[in-house]
Amino acid sequence: MRKSVYLFLALLLINTTVQGQRYNLNNTDLTVCEGTLLDPGGALDYANNQRFTSTICPATPNSQIALNILWSDIRSNDLFCIYDGESAGDPELTCSTRWTGARLIVQATAENTSGCLTLAWQTDATDRGKGFEAEIECRKICQTVLPRLSLSTPEVRDSTFADIDLCPGDLLTLRAGAEFPQND
Repeated sequence: MRKSVYLFLALLLINTTVQGQRYNLNNTDLTVCEGTLLDPGGALDYANNQRFTSTICPATPNSQIALNILWSDIRSNDLFCIYDGESAGDPELTCSTRWTGARLIVQATAENTSGCLTLAWQTDATDRGKGFEAEIECRKICQTVLPRLSLSTPEVRDSTFADIDLCPGDLLTLRAGAEFPQND
């Protein structure tokens, strides 16, 4: 009897899988660093005539959201857009209709100090698809590097375009450095 109970418990543990939090895209904003994001239909096809906007922000300081879109089936005239910030008024990172299949990673840029991504979803009255599935993760913010030219022989003519006149055989000497604004 004991062997049967132990065998049953062992099989139960082997077959148990743990899934992270799952979120459906809707008009709710999220502050998370992990989980799975699904279209508004979840495991089913998405519905017609939907319009949702949601912002996902990192739960960890000094990080930014990255979405690893695992698969997609978004039909013609349905729209899925991702913006680099806390609103759909921020710079657009990607926006597509008829998006099927391809994997894609979309991440907040270094210029985006919030680390958030805003997602906009709009469907028409016909032709529903299966939607999409994406993994949510927080990544360390990329460091902005600003190059600085400190010496040039011959001298730079126009600092806006860094023009230098050279002829074949001329010697060019450059000394450069960089600024790291996030380390101020």
